[in-house]
Amino acid sequence: MSNKELTSKIDHLREMRAEIDQKQKEADRLADTIKAEMQRRNVEEVETDSTKATYKVVKSSRLDTAALKESHGKIYERFLKAIETRRFVVSVV
Repeated sequence: MSNKELTSKIDHLREMRAEIDQKQKEADRLADTIKAEMQRRNVEEVETDSTKATYKVVKSSRLDTAALKESHGKIYERFLKAIETRRFVVSVV
C-alpha cells in the first residue's frame, strides 16, 4: 500500500471515529432523557409494544487495590500480574 493510500485510510478512519463520537453523544443524551423520565415516574421498567427499558440499581463488590497495597503491600505484590497489550493511536500532527 502506498503512503498516499495509507494516508487516505487514516483520514477516513479519523472521520468515521468523529462520526461515531457524535452519534455516541447523541445516544447518551437520548438515554439520559429516558432515564430521567423513568426516575420522574419512579419506575425501574418501561415497556412499549416492541421494547422494554430497565433502569435498575446494580450492586457489585470490587477489590480496593489501593487499600490492599497500603495495608498488605507484600501480598499485593505477590498477586500482581503483568500484562502486555498493544495500543493503536491515530493523532493529528
